[in-house]
Amino acid sequence: SDLGQGLGSPPFQELMAQLDSPEGMMARLEEVDYLKMDQWMVQDFCNILLHAGEIQTCTQGLSSEELERVHLVPIDSLQSGLERAFATQGPNATVAALPDGPYVIAQVAEGMLS
Repeated sequence: SDLGQGLGSPPFQELMAQLDSPEGMMARLEEVDYLKMDQWMVQDFCNILLHAGEIQTCTQGLSSEELERVHLVPIDSLQSGLERAFATQGPNATVAALPDGPYVIAQVAEGMLS
């Protein structure tokens, strides 16, 4: 994804800047009196991190530092991302490639991970 428009809306960026860990942010987002614009996007992001362990991102739109600041793993290519996934998760790693990443809410079909 090119991420040419940056990391998202100002409220989303503000929440992402506060992201110390997915667990910590999820606990904060689940507090009854904690309501922020675009928090649903941060919640989806944290759910993915909790499930997948990492989100790799290949883009020329943002620097490695900007990506790392919001818990994204910068990669140079799909190939390097696959190599990293298989090196860290093993030869049976499950990988999803989302060319339009920020505009997709992916779901796993029942039985696909078995």
